[in-house]
Amino acid sequence: MFGFGPTWLVIIVMVVYFIARSRSQRRERGNGASIPSQQGPGPPSLPPPGWYSDPSGRYAQRYWDGQKWESAVRNGLDVTQDPIPAPASSGPGTGQDTQ
Repeated sequence: MFGFGPTWLVIIVMVVYFIARSRSQRRERGNGASIPSQQGPGPPSLPPPGWYSDPSGRYAQRYWDGQKWESAVRNGLDVTQDPIPAPASSGPGTGQDTQ
């Protein structure tokens, strides 16, 4: 009908399968900026220490020590101290920035 033999049909089915599988895995991972969800037994893993978007929104970034938010904040390269706000979340919700 289309000039495709059974071999081409198998190849097309495999390509469609791998594309769909790749997309579902990407959806499960999200954008990489959120806290990993707990999968299986054991405690959930938290993002590594670093500068993340300030959950209070008062500054550009706040330092996450790997377990909790710290009082160190920054706008650009200016680092200062700010009292820790009431818990807005259990961890950073955006990607880690490099210095």
